[in-house]
Amino acid sequence: MPKLNLHLDTKQEIDFKGLQWNNSLLASDVVINVTKQKKALKLILCNVVKYRDAEFLYSRRHETKLEEKHNPLGLSNKTIYNVVDKLAHNGMLTHIKGDVWYTKDKEDTYLSRFKANQRLIDLADSLDIAEDEIEESQKSFITLKDSFGRPVKYEDTPYSARIEQRMNDVCEFLNKQNITYQDESITPLHLVRSYKDYDNSKEFKFGGRAWAPYMQLSSEERSKIKINGQSVSSHDYSASLTSIVYSQMYNIQRKDVASRVQPYDVLALDRSVVKQYMNTMLNTTKDKFSGGINNYYNNPKTKPQEKKEHEEALKRFGGKINNIKDAILELNEPIESVLLKGKETGAHFSWIEANLVHEVQHYACCIWDIPCLTVYDEFIVPQDKHDEMEELLYTCAMPDEYKSNYTQTLVLE
Repeated sequence: MPKLNLHLDTKQEIDFKGLQWNNSLLASDVVINVTKQKKALKLILCNVVKYRDAEFLYSRRHETKLEEKHNPLGLSNKTIYNVVDKLAHNGMLTHIKGDVWYTKDKEDTYLSRFKANQRLIDLADSLDIAEDEIEESQKSFITLKDSFGRPVKYEDTPYSARIEQRMNDVCEFLNKQNITYQDESITPLHLVRSYKDYDNSKEFKFGGRAWAPYMQLSSEERSKIKINGQSVSSHDYSASLTSIVYSQMYNIQRKDVASRVQPYDVLALDRSVVKQYMNTMLNTTKDKFSGGINNYYNNPKTKPQEKKEHEEALKRFGGKINNIKDAILELNEPIESVLLKGKETGAHFSWIEANLVHEVQHYACCIWDIPCLTVYDEFIVPQDKHDEMEELLYTCAMPDEYKSNYTQTLVLE
């Protein structure tokens, strides 16, 4: 289930007027008479020829077009889905619309997807679009967007150059592996690090996580992924984002945070409750905190067990969210100065976490020859690499390109 590859093209000319859409006189032809739609059809046909039986993910969201390095043909989501809809109406592909983007968190939103029927494959073959003649333009592995989700133009830096190279290396390695879910390939992967320009500085210091289609799967379903025919195991960091904060402020090694500080160890509170409160405190302000907590636990997608644990916590703390918050703050007084400061603070610590996660992933793939998928702070590897990956989690050094003066402004306040 790869994403539709926007970087494919061919010099093969297509006679749109002479296309033989179907063999039935009763079926209407697909009307493609707009230049952009012709480009979109050609793009879809190139994907079908190159990846054949793949199910393609694509977005129907109305948003600003990505810049040329991510969208060489300059196609909008609307142009692409209009062509998909026309092909589906003619029975040339099967498609399923995804979730409306604002109804769920990004990591829980399913993209729309389509799969070519034999008639579309036959059409591509009849046009003599040869796989070896399909060209793929150079890809970028970084996006920088403003607070409204609009692309921001930026100058390349030693940091961005390192990220581009690292993620290119990882994708090249992973795309040589046989990675499947329910016997369907989930490659090729194009892992793009997404950054936010919250302060209009055009710098890379907020966010930076990568997204991949397999992240749409639940943790239970991700366990069904196979890498080179093997079942997988996973690792993650204990108290990941909170341990980043402690390590940056007090130079405590992350592996020692749990034993020395125990940031989630609040009497009579379930770990999931403390984790949610801590993450909310890192990403919002004091006046918006209670609303953020209520939104999370009133959200239909929140697991019933988490809701139950929170209800139990409220009973123990007089029914007040602020009482739970104060208990957690008291336990984590050493890092209180960076809590409830707003989304920029949380996004910067997420940036530090993302840098570490993908540096470890690169080391695993390209140095230790361990096929490694990531889901935020989780690492998914073949079972026979479980012990090696565990050893690697806390042994990867971070080079100077990852140092930021902004970190110091936070931790020294």
